[in-house]
Amino acid sequence: MRHTSTRFVTAIMLLAWVLPLPALACSYPEPAPFKEAIANASSIFIFRLESAEVKRKNFEDGSYAEWIEGRIRVAQTLRGDSSLFKSIRFSTNQCGGVRLDVGHYFLVVTDSGGTEINLSPADQSIIDVTTSFDESRLDVSAQTDLLRPIHDFLAGTPLPESFPSPYVVEYTSTIPLPPLPPDR
Repeated sequence: MRHTSTRFVTAIMLLAWVLPLPALACSYPEPAPFKEAIANASSIFIFRLESAEVKRKNFEDGSYAEWIEGRIRVAQTLRGDSSLFKSIRFSTNQCGGVRLDVGHYFLVVTDSGGTEINLSPADQSIIDVTTSFDESRLDVSAQTDLLRPIHDFLAGTPLPESFPSPYVVEYTSTIPLPPLPPDR
């Protein structure tokens, strides 16, 4: 019996070694880091994602493209004129997808005009500020650890070297960061 079990395990291991495994590879242009995006932004504002809907375009060859269109409401303008922005367009796919949860507040830095914000793959011009933003208490929100550096930047102080932290950026990423190492 033992001999049969060993052969069976060996056969399974051999099959696993020789059979091809699926791989995921993708590429997209490297997104501008947040610090570069904010330096070039004509508009900086906080909005709430009010709703989101999957859109799809079918092509003649059977392929298709999907994206998300969301309706936004500007909650606070920090720089520029954000009054025209009404919607946001982004992708949630595995290759550079962006995660925006309906009902959350987001800080966006953009140089685009028009009524729609178009996010690129792995876009770093947007961060989730839900836990730091209270629309009814803007003065208190401005003093939170996440929003104070933005207000200081707008007043002429450089952003801290580590801003935003990788864990803040992770909130809008479809692929989470690995867990922190355990304390010793």
